Amino acid sequence: MNYATIDYYKNTYKGSLIPDAELDSLLIQASDDIDQLSYSNITQSGGFDSLTAFQKRQVQMATCLQAEHLFNYGDMPSTSIQSYKVGDNTVNFGTNQDIRYSRRALDYLTPTNLLYRGLF
Repeated sequence: MNYATIDYYKNTYKGSLIPDAELDSLLIQASDDIDQLSYSNITQSGGFDSLTAFQKRQVQMATCLQAEHLFNYGDMPSTSIQSYKVGDNTVNFGTNQDIRYSRRALDYLTPTNLLYRGLF
């Protein structure tokens, strides 16, 4: 299930980074990533429609952020990267960073209680 629609991305989130030709596909991929980040808690708790208004908004915003992250960085491996070098340019993160997921998307999901791994 897509957690954010093209209409939501453009009119509520006010996104304009992703070209129309790629938007639907990236929103689908981002929704799948949100399911992985939330340990499928959205599906297991009755689906998107069963979430509170606050949770729905946070999930939709996280989905849009993740879609833009996918657009900018592609489908990065889930391995931790400490640094990388391209030509003469080196980027060092200082500590290991998993760049597969948008940090801001994770920040939106954190207060929703959807990242809980235990039993409901």
